[in-house]
Amino acid sequence: MEAQADIRSRAATLLRRRYYLSFLSVPLIDFGFALIFGISLQGYVTGAALFLTLAVLLGWWLFRPIERFLRNHESSPFPERRIATLARDTTLLLAVLIGLQTAANFFLIPHLLEPKPTETLSRLQLSVLPFLRWAYFTAVIYFVMADFTRVLRQQLHGIWQRTVAPQPGRLTTRLLIGFALTSVIPLTLVLIDTLDVEAGIRIDLLQDIAAAAFGLVVATVFITRNLLAPLGALEQTIQKVGTGTLETTAPILSNDETGRLASGFNRMIEGLRERQFIRETFGKYVPERVASAILADRGQLEPVETEATILFCDLEDFTGLTERHTPAGVVALLNQYFAATLAVIERHGGVVNQFQGDGMLVTFNIPVPDLHHADEAVEAATDMIRAMEATDFGAESLRIRIGVATGVVLAGNVGAGSRLSYTVHGDAVNLAARLEQMNKAFGSRVLISGATAAQLTRGQPIETVGAIEVRGKQHPVPVYRAIVGTSQSRSP
Repeated sequence: MEAQADIRSRAATLLRRRYYLSFLSVPLIDFGFALIFGISLQGYVTGAALFLTLAVLLGWWLFRPIERFLRNHESSPFPERRIATLARDTTLLLAVLIGLQTAANFFLIPHLLEPKPTETLSRLQLSVLPFLRWAYFTAVIYFVMADFTRVLRQQLHGIWQRTVAPQPGRLTTRLLIGFALTSVIPLTLVLIDTLDVEAGIRIDLLQDIAAAAFGLVVATVFITRNLLAPLGALEQTIQKVGTGTLETTAPILSNDETGRLASGFNRMIEGLRERQFIRETFGKYVPERVASAILADRGQLEPVETEATILFCDLEDFTGLTERHTPAGVVALLNQYFAATLAVIERHGGVVNQFQGDGMLVTFNIPVPDLHHADEAVEAATDMIRAMEATDFGAESLRIRIGVATGVVLAGNVGAGSRLSYTVHGDAVNLAARLEQMNKAFGSRVLISGATAAQLTRGQPIETVGAIEVRGKQHPVPVYRAIVGTSQSRSP
C-alpha cells in the first residue's frame, strides 16, 4: 500500500508540473518566431511575462480540483467532468490571454519602444498578422493541452484505476485545426507578403518560409501524438485481449471517435467476459467439451452417428447408503465420489454425458474423436477403481461397478422447444448398463464387451468370462473381466 501511495504521489507531482509547463509552449514558440523575424527581445519578454503570469493563475484555478483528487483520492471527489473538459476550458481561457498578449505585442508595447517594431509593417500586415498569430497559438495550445489530457487520462487509468468517459467531439474537427495550423496559416503569410507591393518581397518570403517550416515542425509533433497515441493504446489493449487476457480495459484518452472506439471496445471486452463466465458455468452442468461444441455451433449441435465406447458406472449398495446418512451427508459422499472419478475420466479423454443419481454415463470418441477410445475407456475404468480405493470416505467404504461396451451410437440434442439435452442412444449404451449390473453375479468390478476387448491394443490385463445371455439380446454376448491391480496381460 505504501509503495502504491508513493507511486501516486510522484505521478501527481509530475502531472502538476507538466500542466504548468505546458503554458511555456506559447512563449517558447513565440521566441522562435521573434528570432526569425528579428523582433526586439525586450518586447518579447514583456509579452511573455504578461501571458505566463495570467496563464498560471487561470491554470491553478482549473487544475485545483484535479490536483486535490490526485493528492487524496480517497476523500476527494473524482472531478470527472473537469478532467473531460480540461483541454477545452484551458484552450478557451488561454485563447483570451493570447488575444490580450497579441494586442499588447502589436498595438501597445511597440509604442513604448524606439524604434517602433511595427513601423516596418504595412497596413495589410497589421490588419491580418495579429489574427493569424492569435489563431496559430490558440491551435497550438489546444493540441498541447489535449496531449496533456491524454497523459492525465492514461495515468488515471493505470495508477488510480479511474476511467473518464469520452465527451462529444469529432476527430474531423481536430484534423481541420491541424490542417489550418500546418498549411492555411503559413500559406496566408506568404500570400500577404506576395500581395503587399510595399514590402521587400524576397526577404519577407524567405522569412515566411522559415517561419512556416518552424511552425510545421512544432505543430506536427503535437498533432501526431494526439492523433496516434490513443490508437496505439487501443492497439496494445487489443493485443492483450488477443492473448486471452480479458481482465483488461482500453484507456479512454480523448473525446473524439478514438475515445468512443475505446469505450466501445471496453463494452465488447465486458461481453467477452460474460460469455466466458457463461461458458464456464455452462460447462459445470454440461460436459465442457460438449459445451464448447454447442457454443461453436451456436446451439445447433447436429446428431452424429459413429462408433464409440460407453462406460457406465454405479455405486454398490447406494440404497443402504441413503438409509445410513442424512440427505446432506449423502450429497457430501457423492461429491467425494464424483471428485475422485471425474479427474480420472477427464485424464483419459472421456466425457460425462449424464449423471443418473449415483451413476454416470461416460462416452469416449464422441463428441471428441479418439482413435484409442476402447483402450482409454478400459484404462479409465481400472483407474477409477484404484482412485476409489485410495480415497478416504470416513466411516464408509464405497465401491463402484463399471460396464464398458463399444458400438455404433447416435449422439445429439434431444428435446423440444427451448429445453434440450445432449445425450447418446444405441445398443452399446444399453449393453454397458447391463454389464454394470452383471458385476453383481460374477463378483467382478469391471466387465467389458467382446467388441471392446477386440479393439484393445495396449495389453490391458483382462480375462474371459464367457458368452453370456444378456437381456434384450438375441444371442449370447462375449464378456470379459478387466483385472485391476496387476500389470500381467492375458489375451482374450
